[in-house]
Amino acid sequence: MEIRDVLTRPEHLDKFPALTQAAVDFFLDHLLSLARFYPLVPSHYHLERDPKDTKYINLAIEAAADWLVSWDKDLLELSNNESPTGRDFSSKYPQLRIGTGEDFLRHLD
Repeated sequence: MEIRDVLTRPEHLDKFPALTQAAVDFFLDHLLSLARFYPLVPSHYHLERDPKDTKYINLAIEAAADWLVSWDKDLLELSNNESPTGRDFSSKYPQLRIGTGEDFLRHLD
């Protein structure tokens, strides 16, 4: 699971002493108890710039997500209304906002 791999990287464990294996396990158990699983996700959108990221967009669309949080520049480009790709995506999926973790936290304030 990617989130487990990221949270337990040595540089993160060194930087955040409270981030123990037990804390990660507790967090992931709680997260999984809240999660909805989509074993088959239809193709709603194809991301030309980075086709391997298409699966994340399609999952967010299928789940009717309000937000997709990412630091991936190709995904973030879809939120740029100054680019043709961003305008096209926003016109097709206006309910889905794509932004960084910082963008999402600002939205929550």
